[in-house]
Amino acid sequence: MNNEKVFENKFVLAGKLQNINPVKEFASGFRKRTILLQDKVYAENSFQFELHKDKCELIEKFKEGDNIIVHFNVRCNPYNNNYYTNLVCWKIEKMDTEEAVKGSAAVSKKEFGATSYDDDVDLPF
Repeated sequence: MNNEKVFENKFVLAGKLQNINPVKEFASGFRKRTILLQDKVYAENSFQFELHKDKCELIEKFKEGDNIIVHFNVRCNPYNNNYYTNLVCWKIEKMDTEEAVKGSAAVSKKEFGATSYDDDVDLPF
């Protein structure tokens, strides 16, 4: 693939943990929990993440107000001619002080390296 970076369905977002919901257990035995994360860079953006099965316990060592880094996949499922997109968390880390100040941009560069569209790009929106 000639030095091209291949991006998998793995994403990372840094932010402030706003809400931890209790675990929901379904009749099938499936367990799900949701958390709400406020983006550190754009404070008006909040994202809901799902934790499935044994990953429900990942959030136990954190509390609301903590600055964390969430690693997640994006899933989309059709149901009754509609599509539903979920952000499914598979790893959570505590942010160090420097990352907490800089937010998701610093975390993304650390995880995935700099990209040609990073920094100083003047977007119209």
